[in-house]
Amino acid sequence: MKVEFKEILNQEILSQKGFIQDIQKGLTEKGYFIAKDLINKDFYKRVKLDSLKHVDKLEKYKSKLPEPLRGDLRAGIRDLSGYCKNNYWHLYRTCFFPWNRIKNENKTMIELSRRLSKLRNKVIGVDENYGTLIEENGDIAYTSLSYYPPCNGFLKGHSDSTYGKPIVHFKVELTHKGVDYFKGGFFIVDKKGLLIDISAKVKPTDVIFFEGNCIHGINPISNSNLGRVALFEIPTSVNSSSRMNLYSNDGWNIVSRMIYKISNKFDKQNKILTPIIIKLTQKIFSFLQF
Repeated sequence: MKVEFKEILNQEILSQKGFIQDIQKGLTEKGYFIAKDLINKDFYKRVKLDSLKHVDKLEKYKSKLPEPLRGDLRAGIRDLSGYCKNNYWHLYRTCFFPWNRIKNENKTMIELSRRLSKLRNKVIGVDENYGTLIEENGDIAYTSLSYYPPCNGFLKGHSDSTYGKPIVHFKVELTHKGVDYFKGGFFIVDKKGLLIDISAKVKPTDVIFFEGNCIHGINPISNSNLGRVALFEIPTSVNSSSRMNLYSNDGWNIVSRMIYKISNKFDKQNKILTPIIIKLTQKIFSFLQF
């Protein structure tokens, strides 16, 4: 049976006077802000249920998964699930991209992520739909569901930026410290240099906003049955080469067509040179024909 939700977020919280300003103040002073009870409780329960079902599928296909995406995003790629265990991280991650059709089993996760992304945009003072589609400068935002396994799932402390620009993230924890796991979890080094155990402060329906340039990560998960599952929307940019107007043309000469076909078999560095080579070829042939 399909369940419809009139509201994804708690309108009583959203309508509180100074709510956006409170988030901004927390980010400025501490580097983070926890918006308590921000998500509609029933909707949150549905997102958690759908997320845990998705995670269960990932574990079953662990041996067939590629490494997770981190950076170097090409426009138009399929939604991607990955798994990795190394010195930097141990996790499963699925990325849902806004140019792909949404599958029903993923709908609640993506709806929540995109609704919170609009709120995040208000907090940072840009149009609420910024990043919903690819912007002129290549900026985009996509949904990411991360699963840190019960046995030592972790993410090494790091900071985030997009081409040197600061980022404000939000995060929704779908399993909880003290209930679903008892050691480890999400941490931030705040603007006073204090290590803050964020996971210990968060309960179901809360949303964490934080500055990506503050060191943050996931301490190893243990004493756990479910592990740690969390949802957020990653603001990033697509690879510039995937935005090039590189396409074939019926009027091209045979040499240009061959160059184009060969370029499709090469990596992104070679694709950058392809338009230049094709234009040069056209000029040479035009000169010879003249």
